[in-house]
Amino acid sequence: MNLYSITAATGLSILFLLLLFVPMEKIFPARANQKILRPHWFTDLCFFLGQYLLWGGLVLWVLNKFGFWLDDIIPASFRNSVAAQPWWLQAIEVVVLSDFLIYWAHRLQHNNEFLWRFHKVHHSAEHLDWVAAHREHPPGMNGPAMKESAGQSSGYPGARKPSRTGVRIDLERPMPKTAASEKVFQCDKDIERPRPGFQGVLPW
Repeated sequence: MNLYSITAATGLSILFLLLLFVPMEKIFPARANQKILRPHWFTDLCFFLGQYLLWGGLVLWVLNKFGFWLDDIIPASFRNSVAAQPWWLQAIEVVVLSDFLIYWAHRLQHNNEFLWRFHKVHHSAEHLDWVAAHREHPPGMNGPAMKESAGQSSGYPGARKPSRTGVRIDLERPMPKTAASEKVFQCDKDIERPRPGFQGVLPW
């Protein structure tokens, strides 16, 4: 993947997230008076661009450059069999596998004092919306890196994590438990003392 492809993918990701989450934040607002261009929005946008253009590109470069080392660990025949599966089955497997990795990486970042020093940057946002979810210190991004590594090395296409948003949804109802909403984020948004609330998409 070259710079042009990464830039194009970043632009499409921004457009997709805008079209998906901005209407949801207006229909189910966590803060009714919060504007789209709220305080520190540009700062979080810089985190977003850095994550996609710099760190995401670096992870993909390392995988493409040194991926052959994984051949002895994960045979090409296994990766080919995964790639030959129907797209819908791959999509389900990617969501489950990536969310499982993100869950345990997130849990580790909350329970390990050293990792928490980096990860608490992610929980420092005072205004939550779709772009605030990307406020992450580079060493605290090992979850996405693990997911990209596992996905590509196993033959799956890369998949981005869902955003925590400024959407207020009642988590007592069965279906919305799968949504990474602000209410979930607020369960673990405690800068001084990490607390549970590690799920991404699935209700682990």
